[in-house]
Amino acid sequence: MRDAFLVLSLCVASMGWGLQGTGSAAKELSPLRPLPVSGMEVKLISESAPNPQMRFAKDGPERRLLPMECSVPIGLAPFRSLWAQYDLSLENEGKSYLVFSAWSGSNMWYQMGPRPLVTGRDQSVRIPIEGLRPAQFNDSTLEEGIPASFERVWVGLVLEGENSGSWWLRSAKLESAAYRAERPFDLPGLAIERWQVGKDPLVHFEMSKKTVDANGKEAVHFDFVFPRGKHMYVTPWLSFSPGQLVGYASFSLTYQASLPKGIEGLLIMLGERNGCQYYADPAPRECGEWRTVNIPFSAFRLGAWSRDPNERLDLSEVNKVYVACHGIATEEGQGTIRVREVLFLP
Repeated sequence: MRDAFLVLSLCVASMGWGLQGTGSAAKELSPLRPLPVSGMEVKLISESAPNPQMRFAKDGPERRLLPMECSVPIGLAPFRSLWAQYDLSLENEGKSYLVFSAWSGSNMWYQMGPRPLVTGRDQSVRIPIEGLRPAQFNDSTLEEGIPASFERVWVGLVLEGENSGSWWLRSAKLESAAYRAERPFDLPGLAIERWQVGKDPLVHFEMSKKTVDANGKEAVHFDFVFPRGKHMYVTPWLSFSPGQLVGYASFSLTYQASLPKGIEGLLIMLGERNGCQYYADPAPRECGEWRTVNIPFSAFRLGAWSRDPNERLDLSEVNKVYVACHGIATEEGQGTIRVREVLFLP
């Protein structure tokens, strides 16, 4: 059962317990016991308290999990982030991530660090543990939501690609302080193959990537034609894994836009994985020059066409961002939206 999980749960996320930061409640996760692994070689370097040091080696591109378990019943409700201190060396170019999972019976909920770990001695990292995601193998009859308490937790290292090195998780602490991202989350706005598009059947639409200045800078172009007098829409979007926006504060877009007459602005939306959509209010306006807008998450409103059970934007559930346009054109005409940078800011 556990070996099967090691293969299935290579997307899991990181966690810890302790006291870190003035005035924040915390719980340290200790001791941590290494678990059997599949798909790689693992050798213990030292079993000294509190947590073992180990070497690992794996071949192939598959993700593999190097887990450790703490069999301490715990309720996660007071805690929002994980702080961990570690030593990590990697001898290849593969990436590694910290991962946390919490178990109730044979069902598991997990969260994975949004960024690859930095190698070196005495490194530290903080990751969110809000919005734990259910594993695909969980019992399908379970009620939605996260259990109030768990019987055991795993803290692990997820390895990508060919990878060998050493790992020592010195300390892991679960904290009540909210996770705050430390650097922008840059989406692949210039990767034309990553964009998907929804549109009314009457809208003519083309997408391309072009050089936009003498310095060789590029932008993705959305060219469309709205017919006159009917409500039309075109909704290009980028998708990403849910949970990656926890700890961020705003959305940033660098763009140009010329819109059909009667269309007042862009439709910028965040989409949750349950299908509901939140739009930016006010909408960014038409702009002939390159412009960067920073839109705080507090400016996003639930669309009247959407239904969200909790009626609030849940950053742990957001998995899409739309750079779109809708409305009634007073004359048939062409519109163009040019996108140069799409990112989220702490």
